[in-house]
Amino acid sequence: MAGILPLLIALITVHTAALVAGRGAEEVAWLPLLLSLLAWAAISQGVCRWLRVRSSEQSLRRSDALGTGPVMRLNVWRTLELGSSGLSTWSSVLILPALIALILHWAALGHAAGFVQARQRRAILAMRLRLVVLPVLVLILGVDVLHWMLDQGLAGSEAGAWLWWLAIILALSLPIVVLAMMPPLLVRLWGAQAITDPQQDAMIRAWANEAGVRVRSVLSWPMRGMPFYNAAVIGLFPRLRYVLISQDLLRDFATAEVQAVLGHELGHARHGHLWMYLAFLLASGLLAQVMSEPLVSGPLAAYAWLQLLTIIAIWGVILRIGFGVISRACERQADMAGAELAGDPAHMASALASLSRLTGSSPHEPNWRHYSIAQRIAFMDRMRLDPRVPLVHHRYIMNLRIFILLLLILGLSLTFFAQPRAPELSALRDGDSVLHQALITAEGGDHHHLRNWLIQQSSNRRQLFARALLTRLEDDQIMGDDRQLYAHRHWLLPFAGISTGDDALDLQMDNALAYGLVAGTDAVPDEYLAIAQQLLPALTAGAERMESRGQRLYSAALWDTVACIHFVADDREAAINAFQRGQEQLTDLEGDNPAALRRIINARLRAASDPQAHLPRIWGSDGDLSPEGMPLGVDDEDESHVDEDADDADHEVVPMSSP
Repeated sequence: MAGILPLLIALITVHTAALVAGRGAEEVAWLPLLLSLLAWAAISQGVCRWLRVRSSEQSLRRSDALGTGPVMRLNVWRTLELGSSGLSTWSSVLILPALIALILHWAALGHAAGFVQARQRRAILAMRLRLVVLPVLVLILGVDVLHWMLDQGLAGSEAGAWLWWLAIILALSLPIVVLAMMPPLLVRLWGAQAITDPQQDAMIRAWANEAGVRVRSVLSWPMRGMPFYNAAVIGLFPRLRYVLISQDLLRDFATAEVQAVLGHELGHARHGHLWMYLAFLLASGLLAQVMSEPLVSGPLAAYAWLQLLTIIAIWGVILRIGFGVISRACERQADMAGAELAGDPAHMASALASLSRLTGSSPHEPNWRHYSIAQRIAFMDRMRLDPRVPLVHHRYIMNLRIFILLLLILGLSLTFFAQPRAPELSALRDGDSVLHQALITAEGGDHHHLRNWLIQQSSNRRQLFARALLTRLEDDQIMGDDRQLYAHRHWLLPFAGISTGDDALDLQMDNALAYGLVAGTDAVPDEYLAIAQQLLPALTAGAERMESRGQRLYSAALWDTVACIHFVADDREAAINAFQRGQEQLTDLEGDNPAALRRIINARLRAASDPQAHLPRIWGSDGDLSPEGMPLGVDDEDESHVDEDADDADHEVVPMSSP
């Protein structure tokens, strides 16, 4: 487990920084980033020299634990001040600076350990690379590939669409694939081999059968260069479940002690502890996302350091305290299983004492995941004296399972049913004086300062700002008046040609901008028409993409925007074709919004067939149509007549008129 928690915190840090920081990939401070790693290498070597002088196993262990803190703090500084969160969109790349710092720390420890104990200097580093880093990187790289496939699908190409659907299928099956395929992969990464002694193999298989755990094979777990007393049972499915045991453990422990240790590992499998861990981490991730969201989009939106440290603190509490409680409870239940298989709690206590003696660790050394060895031995003594102790702990585990289930239900409910809170434009503006001034300038008609500010932001910061703008436009009911949308064009113009990094959000911004430019005024300037025409390919591809995914109402709205651009550009044939595509998407859709859009498109389609007609616009009381698509001046009792005309137009083939 040593090394997994720092990697998780590092991954959380870079992704959180991407949400809250205002630096993009173009602002990565490469030289300071490199110098920070070189400085950390020098510090690590200094610690190594100090450890060589102390020549203490206890000093080595403490330095291992204490050195992780500076690594994490440096990672926070690198992500916010040096812009390392902008290195890439791939998590496997984002985590590299923290991973390099951890490797330098472990290498220094390994170098010092060569003088403290009779072991090779590279042993600590090799162990953590094989046992921790490689499996974690394989998982992260797999998720990166899935994200890439999804991005390719969102790009709109035919090949991308296939990749998108394949990525969706793989994402849905990812937990099963990981749980099934990771054990064989780990066996190969860790260099496990079949046990050569047939009697040992038969003995361990018999113990597994006695514990009620089916396994595929029993393997020797090698670790060169240092004593290694460990065993594990990996794999949730019997056909892909392996028992791993080190030769040091088989050689130096008594048979009853080996049986107790293996009983402990088999107990994890028998009691389904890995399922508990996965459920808790899933529930915690969902709840952490819900708790973190107000920090990213609320009043603290501009205070990157405060947001980042708070979110890391939330995850620290979840992993160190919450997961620690569950892990210690499960480890204690596994100790009970080991005592049960060995036939006497004294054998489990003896195995723990041997582990402390052979590894040179203090029995009173705290362990946040297992309890200290002294505490575990004391619990075995209580088991031997009071048979009610195991029953009480089993009930405690059952209560924990119920608690985790309730957490998971709460997390899923808040994630999928609670309305997400959009970022507030005022919070972003008040926390950033440059943005505040740029918005004032944009309201005065000059959007170039706002565009310059936008260029300097990270993709995730751009997403926050774009969502805040869309929310503000909708809250102020600007979307219901084409002229108001045109009046706020200087908020949207900076996004022309600048991606937020989110294809779906880019499509929303392009649609709002292009529609406002062509439908918000009866005299569209040539420069604005040119901008709208530049957005046509993306809008057309987006409309087709939404159509293929069954998002018919959104597709119809996009086709309406595409048609309006063609209409204003006096390409009536293309406008009619686009309006008809929008009509097709609205066929048989029920509800107020589809009905309103249907009336709007039908009115515009009829106008497109008349060379003298202008584009019907939604201009409040002065326009041609109401937001509900009703011609202004039509009384409520005449709505049924208008709807009948609209329904007839759904099936009408509009002929091309002569220009």
